[in-house]
Amino acid sequence: MARALHPCGRALILLLNASLCMAQASALDRVLAESVRLRQTKLPPQPTFWEELKDARDRSATLRAALRDWVESLLPRSKTALDSQLQSTNTKLQADLLGSQLIAPGKGGEFTPGLVSAIQLSRPPEAPDKVVVTVGISVPCGVDDAVYIYDYSQGRPLRVLESHGTRNHDESISGVRFSKRDSQGGQLILTLRYGVQCGSSWNSLSYNLFQLSPATGAAVPLYAGEQGIWFGDDDAYELRLDPAELLLQVIDRSIDAAIHSRPHVLHFKTDGSTTERVDPVALQPHDFADEWLTRPWPEMESRSSESGRDVLKEWHRRLTGGYISGEFQFVQQCREPTDQWQIGIELFSVKGKELPKPLKLYFLVLSSGKYRFKMVDVSRIRQPDCPRNSYPNERGPTLFPAAEEKRP
Repeated sequence: MARALHPCGRALILLLNASLCMAQASALDRVLAESVRLRQTKLPPQPTFWEELKDARDRSATLRAALRDWVESLLPRSKTALDSQLQSTNTKLQADLLGSQLIAPGKGGEFTPGLVSAIQLSRPPEAPDKVVVTVGISVPCGVDDAVYIYDYSQGRPLRVLESHGTRNHDESISGVRFSKRDSQGGQLILTLRYGVQCGSSWNSLSYNLFQLSPATGAAVPLYAGEQGIWFGDDDAYELRLDPAELLLQVIDRSIDAAIHSRPHVLHFKTDGSTTERVDPVALQPHDFADEWLTRPWPEMESRSSESGRDVLKEWHRRLTGGYISGEFQFVQQCREPTDQWQIGIELFSVKGKELPKPLKLYFLVLSSGKYRFKMVDVSRIRQPDCPRNSYPNERGPTLFPAAEEKRP
């Protein structure tokens, strides 16, 4: 038979519960006060949409902090409590948001500062000892998200990551991923964000990679980057995250408008202190020429032939930087040597400026297998031993065939 709790014990529990409720109420009162302050503050007009967006986000910083502290006051206090209370915590958060009239209207509603778009708590299946909290604050034409990750592996929740957007046009969360643990118990965390905008299937995808190790107890930034993306594709991006590796395949524009878009490959290896982009960087010879023309020289230097690197660097300097557009005239495998491909391109715009007349260039690309390419030559004159004029393969291969098979 269970022992009856001593009256003093019951009193202590009641006192602790009352104290906890008071702390939660105080945290919510702070959220409401910040929301009211923002709603009563008229945002000054800005000369551009991006400056208006940045101003709205900057002014919401104190509201975001208040929301974080309120959520933390409601989080389950132990791993055992997490197993049974996560759903009820989510339910209480949503009920309090609705009851306090903090929720922003759905899409199409007029922007009002100081409103909350959503608060979501999730427990990722690949990291069941973690809770991911996403807090979204309304901004013009979208949502500015912050991500907080709490680790329950030691019992009580420990905030190991706080991630905000860093760009002026940021940023809504597209995903938070965890790798498996490495031999020392560490793991990688990846956040993916897309830019806030009023309407377009063309956007930008920013990716931030963090290392979480048992020794530090906090997620340390490893790498950050940004890639254009076309959300008109069913699988705008695919990824694989391992303890020492990140592989992203992102659909984005081709410099050839007729091709429209192509897979962009972002492949990184990390040892926990340094992170390096490694091959593959493209899946077809003409995609590699496109990549070579649109990425900075430090990334393309090692992917340019050593024997002609000075000349190639000068071509790269003259052509790369800013918007570039053109048309692939042909993509032809050479007869001798057979591991080289010749790509004919007519360029219409370079460095963001339209050319007075198209610039016709011939690129010679070495293919060494397994999607590894190197630029050998750029010339105004077509190189010999690469006859015929085969048109580029628009569909091309993929590094994620399982996802490709799911398409209708």
